[in-house]
Amino acid sequence: SGHSIFNQTISGGVLDDPSGDGVYTGTASSVKPFICLSGNEWTDPNGDTYYNGLSLDPSPENFKTAYELLTRTNAKTESGAPAVIRPDVLVCANTKDALLWKQILESEKLAGTNLNDVNVLRNLINNIIANPFLNSAFASARAWAIMQSKKSIKIYHRVEPEFDFFEDKKSNTFYGRIRMRIGSNVVNVKYTVGSNFPTS
Repeated sequence: SGHSIFNQTISGGVLDDPSGDGVYTGTASSVKPFICLSGNEWTDPNGDTYYNGLSLDPSPENFKTAYELLTRTNAKTESGAPAVIRPDVLVCANTKDALLWKQILESEKLAGTNLNDVNVLRNLINNIIANPFLNSAFASARAWAIMQSKKSIKIYHRVEPEFDFFEDKKSNTFYGRIRMRIGSNVVNVKYTVGSNFPTS
């Protein structure tokens, strides 16, 4: 139910871009997707190409691959100069994976081994979020993404919260009401790397 933008019924899926021209023509397939796989790269104004989509399940080694892609390979400004990207959020599609990520990223020693090695991934990510939308849309694919907060996606208060409290004298009941509007937009895809987002 709901609008096709939100319930994954857009023709072509969330990763496909048949035209690949990055120009919005009023159809979902006319623009580059937020998560791009290799072979459907973004192009910078200076001509460099990059992608931010992978097909890897949650694991320590796969986290390292995504981290390297985000913090080294894609860490460039629009002019091609080096940039500093420090991911601090991991979003995953289900609570089971969220627990696995906590084990991978918060254990003092290497998780699941008899080794006494220090876990070098510990504390690289501050927030691990099992997102309800991803859970309903992508849970079977085990989708996950790492990103730097306040860089890739920004949330705006389009209408600041307005509170209203009143009393219904007939029923001797008090009511409270809040009105607000929130908007969001993608600012720069270079600050996110996602994995296992389905193509249909």
